[in-house]
Amino acid sequence: MDYAAATPVLIEVRREMEKYFSKEFYNPNAIYTEGLKVRGELNRYKRKIADIMGSRVEGVIFTSGATEANQIASLSLKRHLDATQLIGYHRLTLESAKCDSITISSPKIYGPKGIGALIVRHGLDLKTSERGTPPMSLIAGFTKALEIAVRDREVERKRLNYLSAKFIEGIEEYRVIQDEPNIINVSVPGILPELLALALEREGVLVSVGRACTSNKPEPEDTPVRFSFGRFTTENEVKEAAKIFCDVVQNLLKLNHATFQSFHHQSQRSDQESS
Repeated sequence: MDYAAATPVLIEVRREMEKYFSKEFYNPNAIYTEGLKVRGELNRYKRKIADIMGSRVEGVIFTSGATEANQIASLSLKRHLDATQLIGYHRLTLESAKCDSITISSPKIYGPKGIGALIVRHGLDLKTSERGTPPMSLIAGFTKALEIAVRDREVERKRLNYLSAKFIEGIEEYRVIQDEPNIINVSVPGILPELLALALEREGVLVSVGRACTSNKPEPEDTPVRFSFGRFTTENEVKEAAKIFCDVVQNLLKLNHATFQSFHHQSQRSDQESS
């Protein structure tokens, strides 16, 4: 239940990457024939991404991930859009989003970790440029993952909206906010979010607390836990997760009540003994 944090690499994506592991491993910056061939393939991948995102080829800047892309944009650009959770379910281009740049991330769309891209509008001057040897296997996988996301996004959006509706039906008594077709944020007053997440894990349900990039830091008490569904989530899993969630919450609330009652009785006993 945590697809918004990371996704598994699709088989089609892995196949696209394989030839760059040991067969076409050459440096695309080299001037010999093999390197020039790989350089041509690099430009082909850039062109595919540019066509999808409505940019020029030179406006596709590969990064190590979304965080680096966002940092670059924040230094130079005024209208910034982080589309890491959007691109798999919405048609987004620089023109339709009316922004200077768009950040997209491979591991959010069933591609390899370690790569993302900043898509920049033509004519804007950034204080950065790509450096080092382009990681061809990651670029190949990222591009294929983006193509698949675009190909399937209408069907996936409808399917995930349906699953989200089923999940919400099962926990309707709690404070629920749907954020995108596949993301459900749930708040339970009186229960620390980290405690709730750990209790759910013990029952086999994995969720996030807060944003994925800061999940190792303590969160405020009113922070919701985040359920997020993906390509391999089934309706049965969603219904089971909703049932487990309700059971876990009820048990924690009972435990909190019992703890409070015990503390209250001990306080009364101490007061009586003192008097």
